[in-house]
Amino acid sequence: MLALVPSSALLAALVAGLVGAHVRAVRSVAPPGAGSPAVRRAGRRALGWRWAGAAVGAAAAWAVAGTGTLGRGPMLAPAALGLGLLAGVLVGELAVRPRTAGRRSAALAVRRTRDVLPRRTAVAVAAAAVVLLVLLATTTALGSPDDLGRAGRSLSGSCSPSTGFSSGPWPGSYYSAPLAAAVTGGLLAAALVLRRITGRPAVGGTAELVDADAVLRRRAGEAVTAACGVLVTAPLAGALVITVVTGSHHPCPTAAGTAGLVVAGLLVPAATGLLGWCAAVLLVPGTSLRRAPVPA
Repeated sequence: MLALVPSSALLAALVAGLVGAHVRAVRSVAPPGAGSPAVRRAGRRALGWRWAGAAVGAAAAWAVAGTGTLGRGPMLAPAALGLGLLAGVLVGELAVRPRTAGRRSAALAVRRTRDVLPRRTAVAVAAAAVVLLVLLATTTALGSPDDLGRAGRSLSGSCSPSTGFSSGPWPGSYYSAPLAAAVTGGLLAAALVLRRITGRPAVGGTAELVDADAVLRRRAGEAVTAACGVLVTAPLAGALVITVVTGSHHPCPTAAGTAGLVVAGLLVPAATGLLGWCAAVLLVPGTSLRRAPVPA
Protein backbone atom coordinates (compact mmCIF):
# COMPACT_ATOMS: atom_id res chain seq x y z
CA MET A 1 0.00 0.00 0.00
CA LEU A 2 2.85 2.39 0.85
CA ALA A 3 4.14 2.01 -2.70
CA LEU A 4 0.78 3.02 -4.20
CA VAL A 5 0.02 6.16 -2.18
CA PRO A 6 2.54 8.61 -3.74
CA SER A 7 1.66 7.39 -7.23
CA SER A 8 -2.05 7.85 -6.53
CA ALA A 9 -1.39 11.37 -5.26
CA LEU A 10 0.50 12.19 -8.44
CA LEU A 11 -2.32 10.79 -10.61
CA ALA A 12 -4.96 12.83 -8.75
CA ALA A 13 -2.74 15.90 -9.01
CA LEU A 14 -2.33 15.37 -12.76
CA VAL A 15 -6.10 15.44 -13.23
CA ALA A 16 -6.40 18.57 -11.07
CA GLY A 17 -3.46 20.06 -12.93
CA LEU A 18 -5.13 19.63 -16.30
CA VAL A 19 -8.21 21.43 -15.01
CA GLY A 20 -6.08 24.18 -13.50
CA ALA A 21 -4.09 24.48 -16.73
CA HIS A 22 -7.30 25.10 -18.67
CA VAL A 23 -8.36 27.77 -16.16
CA ARG A 24 -4.97 29.47 -16.41
CA ALA A 25 -5.09 29.42 -20.20
CA VAL A 26 -8.58 30.93 -20.31
CA ARG A 27 -7.75 33.65 -17.79
CA SER A 28 -4.32 34.45 -19.24
CA VAL A 29 -3.53 38.13 -19.79
CA ALA A 30 -0.28 39.03 -21.52
CA PRO A 31 1.46 41.76 -19.48
CA PRO A 32 3.44 44.64 -21.07
CA GLY A 33 6.71 43.45 -22.60
CA ALA A 34 5.70 39.81 -22.93
CA GLY A 35 5.94 39.98 -26.73
CA SER A 36 9.46 41.43 -26.84
CA PRO A 37 11.76 39.44 -29.19
CA ALA A 38 14.51 39.29 -26.54
CA VAL A 39 12.10 37.95 -23.94
CA ARG A 40 10.59 35.46 -26.38
CA ARG A 41 14.02 34.09 -27.32
CA ALA A 42 15.10 33.84 -23.69
CA GLY A 43 11.76 32.32 -22.73
CA ARG A 44 12.07 29.62 -25.40
CA ARG A 45 15.55 28.69 -24.15
CA ALA A 46 14.43 28.59 -20.54
CA LEU A 47 11.33 26.56 -21.44
CA GLY A 48 13.40 24.03 -23.37
CA TRP A 49 15.68 23.47 -20.40
CA ARG A 50 12.69 23.29 -18.08
CA TRP A 51 11.18 20.47 -20.16
CA ALA A 52 14.58 18.76 -20.25
CA GLY A 53 14.70 18.97 -16.46
CA ALA A 54 11.18 17.54 -16.28
CA ALA A 55 12.24 14.62 -18.49
CA VAL A 56 15.34 13.97 -16.37
CA GLY A 57 13.26 14.25 -13.20
CA ALA A 58 10.64 11.84 -14.53
CA ALA A 59 13.34 9.32 -15.48
CA ALA A 60 14.95 9.72 -12.06
CA ALA A 61 11.59 9.29 -10.33
CA TRP A 62 10.92 6.12 -12.34
CA ALA A 63 14.35 4.74 -11.42
CA VAL A 64 14.04 5.67 -7.74
CA ALA A 65 10.54 4.18 -7.51
CA GLY A 66 11.97 0.80 -8.49
CA THR A 67 14.74 0.86 -5.90
CA GLY A 68 14.83 0.69 -2.15
CA THR A 69 12.91 -1.65 0.09
CA LEU A 70 9.44 -1.63 1.62
CA GLY A 71 8.19 1.40 -0.28
CA ARG A 72 11.17 3.70 0.27
CA GLY A 73 11.62 4.21 -3.47
CA PRO A 74 8.05 5.30 -4.25
CA MET A 75 8.10 7.67 -1.28
CA LEU A 76 11.22 9.38 -2.65
CA ALA A 77 10.17 9.36 -6.32
CA PRO A 78 8.20 12.66 -6.19
CA ALA A 79 11.22 14.34 -4.58
CA ALA A 80 13.38 13.10 -7.45
CA LEU A 81 10.92 14.61 -9.94
CA GLY A 82 11.00 17.96 -8.15
CA LEU A 83 14.79 17.97 -8.06
CA GLY A 84 14.91 17.35 -11.81
CA LEU A 85 12.52 20.24 -12.44
CA LEU A 86 14.61 22.57 -10.29
CA ALA A 87 17.77 21.55 -12.13
CA GLY A 88 16.13 22.31 -15.47
CA VAL A 89 15.01 25.77 -14.31
CA LEU A 90 18.51 26.55 -12.99
CA VAL A 91 20.22 25.55 -16.24
CA GLY A 92 17.62 27.53 -18.18
CA GLU A 93 18.35 30.64 -16.13
CA LEU A 94 22.10 30.19 -16.63
CA ALA A 95 21.36 30.17 -20.37
CA VAL A 96 19.61 33.54 -20.16
CA ARG A 97 22.35 36.06 -20.97
CA PRO A 98 22.21 39.70 -22.02
CA ARG A 99 23.34 40.74 -25.49
CA THR A 100 26.98 41.79 -25.57
CA ALA A 101 27.08 43.31 -29.07
CA GLY A 102 26.27 46.95 -29.67
CA ARG A 103 25.71 49.77 -27.25
CA ARG A 104 23.84 48.89 -24.07
CA SER A 105 22.02 50.91 -21.45
CA ALA A 106 19.97 49.94 -18.46
CA ALA A 107 17.74 51.45 -15.83
CA LEU A 108 18.90 51.40 -12.23
CA ALA A 109 16.81 49.01 -10.14
CA VAL A 110 16.92 47.20 -6.82
CA ARG A 111 15.77 43.64 -7.37
CA ARG A 112 14.41 41.53 -4.53
CA THR A 113 13.63 37.82 -4.49
CA ARG A 114 10.07 38.45 -3.36
CA ASP A 115 9.46 40.46 -6.54
CA VAL A 116 9.82 37.33 -8.71
CA LEU A 117 7.68 35.04 -6.56
CA PRO A 118 3.96 34.42 -7.05
CA ARG A 119 3.03 35.42 -3.52
CA ARG A 120 -0.07 33.31 -2.90
CA THR A 121 1.46 30.17 -4.33
CA ALA A 122 4.74 30.79 -2.50
CA VAL A 123 2.92 31.23 0.82
CA ALA A 124 0.91 28.06 0.20
CA VAL A 125 4.05 26.05 -0.68
CA ALA A 126 5.88 27.40 2.38
CA ALA A 127 2.94 26.42 4.59
CA ALA A 128 2.94 22.93 3.04
CA ALA A 129 6.67 22.63 3.77
CA VAL A 130 6.04 23.52 7.42
CA VAL A 131 3.23 20.96 7.62
CA LEU A 132 5.50 18.30 6.11
CA LEU A 133 8.24 19.13 8.63
CA VAL A 134 5.82 18.94 11.58
CA LEU A 135 4.28 15.72 10.26
CA LEU A 136 7.62 13.97 9.76
CA ALA A 137 8.87 15.12 13.16
CA THR A 138 5.70 13.79 14.81
CA THR A 139 5.64 10.45 13.00
CA THR A 140 9.36 9.99 13.68
CA ALA A 141 8.84 10.62 17.40
CA LEU A 142 5.91 8.15 17.53
CA GLY A 143 7.54 5.47 15.36
CA SER A 144 8.79 2.13 16.68
CA PRO A 145 10.92 -0.66 15.19
CA ASP A 146 9.07 -3.30 13.19
CA ASP A 147 9.30 -7.04 13.83
CA LEU A 148 12.73 -7.15 12.15
CA GLY A 149 14.12 -4.19 14.08
CA ARG A 150 13.90 -1.57 11.32
CA ALA A 151 13.50 1.75 13.12
CA GLY A 152 10.35 3.78 12.65
CA ARG A 153 8.39 1.37 10.46
CA SER A 154 5.64 0.63 12.99
CA LEU A 155 3.27 2.37 15.35
CA SER A 156 3.42 0.38 18.57
CA GLY A 157 2.12 0.71 22.10
CA SER A 158 0.00 -0.89 24.77
CA CYS A 159 -3.53 -0.42 25.98
CA SER A 160 -2.89 -2.14 29.29
CA PRO A 161 0.06 -3.70 31.12
CA SER A 162 -0.83 -7.09 29.64
CA THR A 163 -1.70 -6.16 26.05
CA GLY A 164 0.16 -4.45 23.24
CA PHE A 165 -0.22 -3.69 19.55
CA SER A 166 1.91 -2.92 16.50
CA SER A 167 0.67 -1.56 13.19
CA GLY A 168 2.47 -0.57 10.01
CA PRO A 169 3.73 0.70 7.71
CA TRP A 170 4.29 3.94 9.57
CA PRO A 171 6.16 6.98 8.16
CA GLY A 172 8.77 7.01 10.90
CA SER A 173 12.52 7.47 10.60
CA TYR A 174 12.89 4.61 8.11
CA TYR A 175 11.05 6.78 5.57
CA SER A 176 11.17 10.28 7.05
CA ALA A 177 14.96 10.62 7.29
CA PRO A 178 15.77 10.14 3.56
CA LEU A 179 12.63 12.06 2.56
CA ALA A 180 13.54 15.04 4.74
CA ALA A 181 17.08 15.02 3.32
CA ALA A 182 15.80 15.01 -0.28
CA VAL A 183 13.26 17.79 0.31
CA THR A 184 15.76 19.94 2.22
CA GLY A 185 18.33 19.54 -0.55
CA GLY A 186 15.75 20.54 -3.15
CA LEU A 187 14.66 23.63 -1.23
CA LEU A 188 18.27 24.74 -0.81
CA ALA A 189 18.74 24.31 -4.56
CA ALA A 190 15.60 26.39 -5.11
CA ALA A 191 17.08 29.19 -3.00
CA LEU A 192 20.15 29.21 -5.25
CA VAL A 193 17.94 29.28 -8.34
CA LEU A 194 15.95 32.24 -7.02
CA ARG A 195 19.16 34.08 -6.23
CA ARG A 196 20.28 33.53 -9.81
CA ILE A 197 16.92 34.71 -11.19
CA THR A 198 17.03 37.86 -9.08
CA GLY A 199 20.65 38.76 -9.72
CA ARG A 200 21.24 37.94 -13.38
CA PRO A 201 21.78 40.84 -15.85
CA ALA A 202 18.72 42.18 -17.64
CA VAL A 203 17.84 40.61 -20.96
CA GLY A 204 18.35 43.09 -23.77
CA GLY A 205 20.14 45.65 -21.63
CA THR A 206 17.87 48.62 -22.45
CA ALA A 207 15.58 50.61 -20.23
CA GLU A 208 12.68 49.89 -22.58
CA LEU A 209 12.94 46.17 -21.78
CA VAL A 210 12.57 46.56 -18.02
CA ASP A 211 8.91 45.48 -18.12
CA ALA A 212 9.69 42.57 -20.41
CA ASP A 213 12.62 41.41 -18.29
CA ALA A 214 10.43 41.53 -15.17
CA VAL A 215 7.94 39.26 -16.95
CA LEU A 216 10.68 36.74 -17.70
CA ARG A 217 11.94 36.75 -14.12
CA ARG A 218 8.42 36.28 -12.74
CA ARG A 219 7.79 33.33 -15.03
CA ALA A 220 11.02 31.74 -13.86
CA GLY A 221 10.00 32.42 -10.25
CA GLU A 222 6.66 30.73 -10.92
CA ALA A 223 8.45 27.68 -12.29
CA VAL A 224 10.74 27.42 -9.25
CA THR A 225 7.83 27.82 -6.85
CA ALA A 226 5.79 25.20 -8.71
CA ALA A 227 8.70 22.76 -8.71
CA CYS A 228 9.06 23.27 -4.96
CA GLY A 229 5.33 22.64 -4.66
CA VAL A 230 5.69 19.27 -6.41
CA LEU A 231 8.73 18.49 -4.27
CA VAL A 232 6.84 19.17 -1.03
CA THR A 233 3.19 18.31 -1.62
CA ALA A 234 3.49 14.95 -3.37
CA PRO A 235 5.27 13.24 -0.45
CA LEU A 236 3.14 15.25 1.98
CA ALA A 237 -0.09 13.86 0.53
CA GLY A 238 1.30 10.32 0.62
CA ALA A 239 2.60 10.64 4.18
CA LEU A 240 -0.73 12.07 5.37
CA VAL A 241 -2.73 9.19 3.89
CA ILE A 242 -0.40 6.57 5.38
CA THR A 243 -0.53 8.29 8.77
CA VAL A 244 -4.33 8.34 8.76
CA VAL A 245 -4.72 4.74 7.58
CA THR A 246 -2.17 3.25 9.98
CA GLY A 247 -3.14 5.50 12.87
CA SER A 248 -6.78 4.52 12.55
CA HIS A 249 -5.83 0.94 13.47
CA HIS A 250 -4.88 2.04 16.99
CA PRO A 251 -6.99 -0.14 19.32
CA CYS A 252 -7.22 2.42 22.12
CA PRO A 253 -6.84 5.90 20.61
CA THR A 254 -6.55 8.99 22.76
CA ALA A 255 -8.57 12.15 22.19
CA ALA A 256 -5.43 13.99 21.06
CA GLY A 257 -4.52 11.18 18.67
CA THR A 258 -8.00 11.11 17.15
CA ALA A 259 -7.99 14.88 16.68
CA GLY A 260 -4.60 14.65 14.99
CA LEU A 261 -5.85 12.03 12.56
CA VAL A 262 -8.90 14.16 11.72
CA VAL A 263 -6.67 17.14 10.97
CA ALA A 264 -4.37 14.97 8.86
CA GLY A 265 -7.35 13.66 6.91
CA LEU A 266 -8.60 17.18 6.22
CA LEU A 267 -5.16 18.20 4.97
CA VAL A 268 -5.06 15.44 2.32
CA PRO A 269 -7.35 17.21 -0.22
CA ALA A 270 -5.60 20.52 0.50
CA ALA A 271 -2.19 19.02 -0.24
CA THR A 272 -3.46 17.26 -3.37
CA GLY A 273 -5.16 20.42 -4.61
CA LEU A 274 -1.99 22.46 -4.17
CA LEU A 275 -0.06 19.73 -5.96
CA GLY A 276 -2.53 19.96 -8.83
CA TRP A 277 -2.18 23.73 -9.06
CA CYS A 278 1.61 23.48 -9.13
CA ALA A 279 1.28 20.92 -11.92
CA ALA A 280 -0.92 23.41 -13.79
CA VAL A 281 1.73 26.12 -13.48
CA LEU A 282 4.28 23.75 -15.00
CA LEU A 283 1.88 22.55 -17.70
CA VAL A 284 1.08 26.12 -18.80
CA PRO A 285 4.44 27.95 -18.53
CA GLY A 286 4.76 31.59 -19.43
CA THR A 287 1.26 32.51 -18.30
CA SER A 288 0.96 35.63 -16.16
CA LEU A 289 -2.39 36.70 -14.80
CA ARG A 290 -1.24 40.16 -13.77
CA ARG A 291 1.37 42.75 -14.63
CA ALA A 292 4.83 41.78 -13.42
CA PRO A 293 6.11 44.36 -10.94
CA VAL A 294 9.05 46.51 -12.01
CA PRO A 295 11.59 46.94 -9.19
CA ALA A 296 12.31 50.50 -8.24
